[in-house]
Amino acid sequence: AIDLCATIAEEGAYDRIGLTSFDQRVYGHLKPEAGPGHVQRQLHHLMDLSRVVDEDLTEIADAELMAAVGGFLEGQDGMHLRRAGADPFQPRVARTLIDPLAELYDMGALYAAVTTYLAEERDRGHAALFAKARPARETLSARLRLFCALRGLPLPYRMTGPLDAFEQGLVDALAHNLVPGGAERLVLFTDLRGLRPDGAAARALRLATARKRQLVVMAFGEPTAEQSQMLHAARALLVREPPTPG
Repeated sequence: AIDLCATIAEEGAYDRIGLTSFDQRVYGHLKPEAGPGHVQRQLHHLMDLSRVVDEDLTEIADAELMAAVGGFLEGQDGMHLRRAGADPFQPRVARTLIDPLAELYDMGALYAAVTTYLAEERDRGHAALFAKARPARETLSARLRLFCALRGLPLPYRMTGPLDAFEQGLVDALAHNLVPGGAERLVLFTDLRGLRPDGAAARALRLATARKRQLVVMAFGEPTAEQSQMLHAARALLVREPPTPG
């Protein structure tokens, strides 16, 4: 889906194309615009989808996060951020048995190292450091997560959660695109997870067609029985354009 969206963005560089990403909530939204600059913004956002670090969208505790970043800096940059007394040359298995959550990392040193990196990253790091939106409530966790995003350190994505949360994410995403000046054609990429044929998402899709939006639904994966019903309901909503003459 990411590759397909990137192709659509590049091929339609001078068409007004928007991009809304969502899961249990709207992750990002770019309103329909045109031009090379807008294409670059879309491509950057699509790249971000493969390295989500937000606290509510990932499945990792703060202690595990510190261990991941500390181990990365130790292995990649040669920085020793463990507390005094920790032996970096001790076998990994032994270190894990002694301290499975890597609490031996010096929190202050780790915070300083990550903050320095973000401040020196003039483009996205510096902007992220002073942005209003934060990937976590706690400052240390937020900066560690920003570091992970910029250095390409993957965090485990949260696959669990209330089923109705996935529906609400789609409802909110559609709401972003049903405003005046929004796109006339909506292409929805979904795995149908958590969507019900009689749920809020189906009602939102009906609202989109009622507001004269052309709707295309592209579903991925093998659907369950209920998801098949949802897909059937979605097919009934599709508005197909007549073939182009000639």
